[in-house]
Amino acid sequence: MATVLDIGLLESFSQLFTTLLVIFLVYGLLTYAKPFGDKKGLYSLIAFILGIMMLLVPSVSELLVTITPWFVIMFIFVIFILMVYGIFGAKEEDFLGALKSARGNQIVTWVIVISIIILLGGLGKVYFTGEEATTEVTGEGTIQKGDVGEVGTGAFWATIFHPKVLGLIMILLICVFTIMLLTSQGRVD
Repeated sequence: MATVLDIGLLESFSQLFTTLLVIFLVYGLLTYAKPFGDKKGLYSLIAFILGIMMLLVPSVSELLVTITPWFVIMFIFVIFILMVYGIFGAKEEDFLGALKSARGNQIVTWVIVISIIILLGGLGKVYFTGEEATTEVTGEGTIQKGDVGEVGTGAFWATIFHPKVLGLIMILLICVFTIMLLTSQGRVD
């Protein structure tokens, strides 16, 4: 039964959406940074070529499909925080002043750390997870199928990017940053 929340049709267009995302992001970054001056035609050509190249490498497209929702969630969270501060009377100058202060450097550091964690998680999901093992149940028991020498292929990376190991890394990062922040504010004698 079709429902309003059924996104099956949208999944057919995921390649198109990721290609458009790459084209728009590259064009936006090039027009902002202006590495070749004010040549918008060249920037659009470079963005279009990179978008088409992204289509030719399916794993890159899968990586973008994996990490894009996490970045969207992170930026929505940041926007909600800014809206809450704005409700209580903070102005745009207050936000910019906070980002330029020492506390702002910590905020930028956290955004970079969270972005790296999202990227590593996406890379782990797309590139480093091993193939699913195929098993066959017979009268004599369960038989594992595979080629000779295939045992343990990708096991190291599958272990590193296991959710429990990633959770441990996240907890350790929180501990490191907590200690760093507590020691940087000075001691009470």
